[in-house]
Amino acid sequence: MSFKEKCVQLLQNSTVDAIPLVPELIEINSKSTLQQAFQTLLNNNILSAPVYLEEEGEYTGFLDLRDLISFVVFVYDNANLENDIQLAHIVSNGKNLIKSPTAGGVTVSYLSRRNKFTPVHGDDSLLRVAEILASGTHRVPVMGPNGRVISIISQSNINSV
Repeated sequence: MSFKEKCVQLLQNSTVDAIPLVPELIEINSKSTLQQAFQTLLNNNILSAPVYLEEEGEYTGFLDLRDLISFVVFVYDNANLENDIQLAHIVSNGKNLIKSPTAGGVTVSYLSRRNKFTPVHGDDSLLRVAEILASGTHRVPVMGPNGRVISIISQSNINSV
């Protein structure tokens, strides 16, 4: 049996339950302002977090720090500023915008939808998780019996098996 076949077999025979739960799961409420949401990521030293839409009882996706860069580009494109713009100008134009729930139409939910939310359950195989990660998704949410995320698996987590 080749190394690749052994790896596939190991992943097929292992379930999501084999991966330890994240110590403290951080979620972002979809009604948060962009500033609150990005500050949550920074305060908890994490790259992304699932966004929960309370009124619908569902997740919209993951908010990622890369979305902050997208927002800065959005502010720059919509600020109608001179070509020799400095970062200070972008910040001053974006500062008030980022504090509102709908920053020029850009919401936490809107940004989170850009990052796929493909959930798995404890009894799913790690091969399924590996296939999701291989498709370009960076994080895979693990759902509990109540329909809420109980853990998140990243590429580095799956390597621990």
